[in-house]
Amino acid sequence: MAVTDISITSFEGDLIISEGDFIINRSSDQQHIHDILSDAPGEWKRTPLLGLNLKAYQYGPANTTILQRNMKIMLTSDGYQSNPIVEYSYQRGKLLIDPKAVRIK
Repeated sequence: MAVTDISITSFEGDLIISEGDFIINRSSDQQHIHDILSDAPGEWKRTPLLGLNLKAYQYGPANTTILQRNMKIMLTSDGYQSNPIVEYSYQRGKLLIDPKAVRIK
């Protein structure tokens, strides 16, 4: 059975409403993964330890091994099988993240 949820905008987190009604996501795994990686621990009432808080890594040292490990722990605890890829691009000065997560049935 696919997991569904109310659709939100990618960056702002605003609800998407059409014709006066909420839009339902048919497969919301990508949205859940985004929420887990961006939210801080303590933001979820039912699972207070869930959340990676990627913003906390923004200006710190780029230790990709620790970030990969923490991503895998958070995603696994919410029912995903994950083998994340985290690389630092020196040319662009950016951290490239791919969670490579699949929900375990």
